[in-house]
Amino acid sequence: KHTANIVPFISSVNSFAVIFKIFFTLYNTFITLIVNIISFFFYFILFFIETGSCHVAQAGLKLLSSGN
Repeated sequence: KHTANIVPFISSVNSFAVIFKIFFTLYNTFITLIVNIISFFFYFILFFIETGSCHVAQAGLKLLSSGN
């Protein structure tokens, strides 16, 4: 009689474990996605800052040489 009473409890714990695993898998996927998006924009902005600074330096040299 005691085993019949504990079966629904084990079933509910098992279903909780499945829901817990699905939730944290989705959470982990979401965090990974956010980190990848932030990294992409960081490198995107860094690339344009670096290439833009080269163009600014070239423009500055042309401006300096135009006075001679």
